[in-house]
Amino acid sequence: MAAPMPETITTARLVLSRPSAADLPRITECCREAQVQEWTTVPSPYTAESAAYFLGEVIDPGWAGGSAYTWAVRLADRLIGMVGVDVEEAGGAEVGFWLAPEARGRGLMTEATTAAVHAAFESLDLQRISWSAFAGNVGSARVAQACGFRFEGVRALGAVQRGVRRDEWLGGLTVGDSGVGDSGAASSWPAHVVGAAEA
Repeated sequence: MAAPMPETITTARLVLSRPSAADLPRITECCREAQVQEWTTVPSPYTAESAAYFLGEVIDPGWAGGSAYTWAVRLADRLIGMVGVDVEEAGGAEVGFWLAPEARGRGLMTEATTAAVHAAFESLDLQRISWSAFAGNVGSARVAQACGFRFEGVRALGAVQRGVRRDEWLGGLTVGDSGVGDSGAASSWPAHVVGAAEA
């Protein structure tokens, strides 16, 4: 029998825990940042009311109903990002995340996402976790690659951001994949997607 999804996960450097009302000012601050606005579907402009809605109408019901699990990513007790797993039908789920600018480039989101993905596979009897990002989001692609996701292609105008269609990159991780450090998965990523120089 699968274990309950943990509300708190501790990694080498981070604590992932369920967000609370005390986090709302920091969530508001982070979600106003230019790159979070550019690459996610958070409201724009992002207000204190946006954060309160996110907590009260998305995060809390998701945990209560088992439909979505969202953790605040904390470094030395400071909220630096968010990672979530949305449950889909027939053993599927999708992971999503964002990270504050001062925490980028240090492998922290890879560490957090790996932990969330492992918890989801262990607790939810999943067969697959999907990843997607708007085309051009190299930072998100690098995290997915490092977590062992395989690149699965592009959906032309397949995603919608605030009423506008954008191209979408897709990836997947199945229960049989080896995860972090999987050289086969890493090699599936085109150079332009993860920001490497073309050969």
